[in-house]
Amino acid sequence: MLLDTPATIAIHGNGPVGLEAALYARFLGYQVILVDKRSPAEILSAGPPGELGVELSELSSTLGRAALAAHDPEQPIVLETPILSLPQWHKSYLGPLSETDLLVDQQRWQVTIENITTSEQGLLVTASDTGESVMVDAVIDTSGQYSEADHLHVLLEIALQDITPETLKDDFRAGLAAIRGLFAVLGDRHDLDLYDSVGYLPGAGDST
Repeated sequence: MLLDTPATIAIHGNGPVGLEAALYARFLGYQVILVDKRSPAEILSAGPPGELGVELSELSSTLGRAALAAHDPEQPIVLETPILSLPQWHKSYLGPLSETDLLVDQQRWQVTIENITTSEQGLLVTASDTGESVMVDAVIDTSGQYSEADHLHVLLEIALQDITPETLKDDFRAGLAAIRGLFAVLGDRHDLDLYDSVGYLPGAGDST
């Protein structure tokens, strides 16, 4: 399915993969609606309390670091910053990422999705909490609630319940690879790789 800009994508899930997908979409010029009852901080607080012992470079993308550097040039990105816990990952990276210029003005819809139905205009997303609906051009689901279908795309969110430092790093990298692949298909540009193409920007660093 080719999705030209301008278009609006609802991203179901406020976890790390959901936020990175929203950022990727915004860099490409899509409008985004982030849909989740929980905030990123609440999602990460549900994970185990054990020490992670990884570095920011291993749990961030070039796109995210470039967005942070552009948002606050006076705050340097230190790739060796230790990430000792999931809440610290939120404090050091995911929380500031959600407040960058590309994401802060995008609609946040703190609801539970009841259903997604297809219409001639696109996809109608309805909330069970309020009965409200929004019309979008595509949905990306990171919750595992929906199956792949036309206009509805699935990305696997990181499973935070039984993580180890190695599985967390592996799952995060797998999430970035899936985001890259999905948007290459949506834009019908199979050579598209924003993680590689923004590597020259200040703060991005040279790895995803």
